[in-house]
Amino acid sequence: MTLGNRIKEQRNRLGLSQERIAELIGTSRQAVTKWESDKSIPCMENLITLAEIFDTPLDKLINGANIDIVDKPIIEPATFKGKIGIWWIFLIIIINLFLAYVFVISTETWAYILVAGIAVILNPFMAVITLINYVVLSDKMLIHFGLSKTYVEYKDIISIEKTNSPLAGSALSFDRLLINTGSGKLIISVKSKTDFINLLIKHNERIKVV
Repeated sequence: MTLGNRIKEQRNRLGLSQERIAELIGTSRQAVTKWESDKSIPCMENLITLAEIFDTPLDKLINGANIDIVDKPIIEPATFKGKIGIWWIFLIIIINLFLAYVFVISTETWAYILVAGIAVILNPFMAVITLINYVVLSDKMLIHFGLSKTYVEYKDIISIEKTNSPLAGSALSFDRLLINTGSGKLIISVKSKTDFINLLIKHNERIKVV
């Protein structure tokens, strides 16, 4: 019998739902489902809590499970490309068309210089945040947006929720993810959103998906 089978057996013995187990531990129902289907293994802290809930010795619950794997699961680093909305591409085109129009109709030298200066500053900036736009999940979460880098410890992440609000924060797509941490909120937009959330939960099973 696998570890997942033993967790499910003990849960059913007490007549508890996966939602209730998740609530008692402080994790998500999806995490409990993965434990019971042997798609992931609880960390040692969660195993101890499970043993207390089931009122069974920890060694009996584990019953030969590899403690090294339980304590330090091996998760390969992954890079998720940022999602770019069509509106952002249109915005770049419209801005450049407007600058080109002003440049053509201008008759003053200062106007030529001003328009050229804006184009020289604005276009490289927009190119950088468009091309350098990704998130890496490794030993920490790295958000790379333009020239800025933000590192986040997985243990600091409280919850993650989907939002389409353009007021939520800066991202190049309205299909966004709002990440709540102990020190504030972060906004990202990635192409493989479901894969990103699933891998994030593997790093910290206590993260709640809203």
